[in-house]
Parts: sequence; C-alpha cells; structure tokens
Amino acid sequence: MDNNNGSNNGSSGTKSWQEASSWFEERKERIAKGEIPDVSAEEQKRTAAGEKNISEDRIPIEPKRNPPKKKGSVKQIPKKESNAAEQRKAIHRVEKKPVETKKSAKKKGTNKKAVRVVRSKDDERVKAAIKKKKKKVKSRARNTAVAVFLVAVTGLVLCLFFAFKTADISVEGKTKYSADEIISASGIELGDYVWKINKKEVNRAVCKIHPYIGSVKVSVKLPSTVRLIVTAAKEKYAIPYGKNDVIINEQGKVLNRTEKKIPKGAVELLGVSFANDNVGDIIEYDEKSEGKTALADTLISKAAQAGIESITAVNVENTTAIYAVYDARVKLYFGNQSDLDSKMRSCKGLLDTLTAENKSFTGVANLSNNGKVYFLPGSMDAEVTSAKKYEMQLAQKEKADKKSK
Repeated sequence: MDNNNGSNNGSSGTKSWQEASSWFEERKERIAKGEIPDVSAEEQKRTAAGEKNISEDRIPIEPKRNPPKKKGSVKQIPKKESNAAEQRKAIHRVEKKPVETKKSAKKKGTNKKAVRVVRSKDDERVKAAIKKKKKKVKSRARNTAVAVFLVAVTGLVLCLFFAFKTADISVEGKTKYSADEIISASGIELGDYVWKINKKEVNRAVCKIHPYIGSVKVSVKLPSTVRLIVTAAKEKYAIPYGKNDVIINEQGKVLNRTEKKIPKGAVELLGVSFANDNVGDIIEYDEKSEGKTALADTLISKAAQAGIESITAVNVENTTAIYAVYDARVKLYFGNQSDLDSKMRSCKGLLDTLTAENKSFTGVANLSNNGKVYFLPGSMDAEVTSAKKYEMQLAQKEKADKKSK
C-alpha cells in the first residue's frame, strides 16, 4: 500500500511539473509577442514597498506555514488575499502575560513578587504611566532622605541643647567691680544650659546694674565653661546739674552723680539741659539741647587733630559763640563752627608761643576772626571783646614806639 501511494504521488508530481514548465514556456512566448503585459517589474516594486499581491496569471502556491509562537509574542492576523488594503493595514496586538500573584508564588515555592502585565512600548498611555510611576518613586526617595536628614539634625541640636551645662564662670577685664558682682548681675548660674544663655540680655543687665561697665561679651567654651569679657566705661563729660555734676560716657549713659567733682580725663559740658539722668540709663536731652553734644564732640576732635589735648571745658549754649577752656586757665573763643580747622591751627600757634614765654600763663584768646588772633592776659573772666581791644592797643603802642625811635 505504501509503495503504491508513493509511486502514484511521484507520477502526479512529475506530471504537474511538466504542466508548469509548458505553462511558463507558453507565457514567455505570449509576453514576447506582446499579447500579455510583463508584470514582473511592477511586482518587484510592490515587493520593495512591502506589498504582496497574487497575480491571476501566476500559479497559486500554497502559503508556508509558520511554527506556533510562544505566549506574549506578537502575532499577525491572517491576511485576506482578496483585499490588499486590509493586508497592508494588518493589526498587531500583544498578548497579556499571566499575572503571577503572591499566592501563586507561594504555591510554586518562589519568592518572586507579583508580575505586572507588560503592555506595548508604543502605547502612549503606558509610557505616561511608567514615567509618572518613576517620578513618584524618585519623589518618595527624596522626601525620605530629607526627612532622615531633618531628624538627624534635630537630634544633634537637642543633644547639644540639653547635654552641656554650665560648670564654670570666669570674668576677664579690669573694672571697679568684683567678679562675683558681675556674675550675679549677669543672671547666669551653675547648671544652666550653655545654649540657653541670652548674650544680649547679659550685656544689658550687667551694664544697667553696674554703670561703669561699658560692655560685656559672653564667650562659651564647650563643654561647660562661660567667659564674661568686660570692658570698662570711660567718663567723657561732666554736666552741671544744680549742686551736682552728672557724669556720662561716650554713648551718653549716665555713670554717676558727683558733688561738683569732675573726674580726671572728663570734660565739663556747659550749655545743655536734660530731662532724664537716671544712673545706668541713656541721658535724655531736651529739644533745645539736641545735637549740642555732637558739636562738643566735633570741637574736641578738631582740637586733638591740631595737637591741643588739654581741653577741660566746652560751652555750646550759643552755637554762634562757642568756646573751650584750655588746661583750666585759658579761654579759647571760636565764635561759630565754621572753618574750625584753620582756627585750631592758629590756636595751636598761639599756645606754643605763650607757653615758651610763660608755662603758667592765663587769659582769654579770641580766634573768631579767621587769620587773626587776639589775646588778653590775666583772668579768664574778662570779656572776649576786651581781648580784641587789648590787641589793638598793643598795636597802636608799637607804632608809637617805632615813630619815637
């Protein structure tokens, strides 16, 4: 049976091959005569463009069958030979992979997590979902890192805040107050947390209670040492007030009240009035005296620049008739505050000349006229204008003496 079938198949195959050969020979002759068109070139173009078309003149060949593909791979929908447009627009789809859940993974004895359905990369919605998921994961990781950092910093701060307690307090700097008095005024006690010390409040409290302290700098040396670096306040002005003198420093803080006893190095300030002179507070001048202390500062500064250092008093009651007292024995009248540099240079020359003649001279000097200096020896209580008259009398006497000679 098998042999007969094989021989029959062989003879039928030989016959079909002979028929095909005769058909091709006949077709070539017809193409050569021009009876039918040569469509080989047109079919080559279609093949290059990816199109498939089965000509009616060709012998239909049984399509080659592809082996079955695995799940999850791309399959192509069978093409319909009768509709070329549908063949060109073949639709591709993706088969879903089976989702493996945690329960199924446990049954299989694996530790794999649930597998999500894989979709086509060309699906824009899937791409957007993947991108959004990645962004969310990054954001979550960043927030976690920030939270961990903040917790660590907070823990460190709390550790520093509560770990170090004051065990030693020292005072540095020369003042008229003892170390115990300064520590007591600061309000700092042993056992206090060093990071809770308010440095500005310590400075304010100490300077308020002890006026002759100008400033207090608080320095913390870990783990438990606090240093108070003290600077003494300098007495600058003594302002007459009734039977007393009010002593203030450069910042205007009231240091003390004395009974007409000006401290060494302080300058008597005349011509100002004030409303508040509480010890430890900043002095409050009335409206008429506003700015006069600054004028006195300028006068003393200009005198120091010219080399005149022993100024013991300044009167700024009348800003157009200001004067200073040199070494408590010479009154220096400057008039207004214009051109003080030139007036100070003239004053320096006058004082040097008079000191060379008599180191203990007294009198009144009129320096209000720029470039001209008038001096009247004797008491400081003499009128300033009398110095000008005295200088004129001396000049007239000198002229008369020259004529007589």
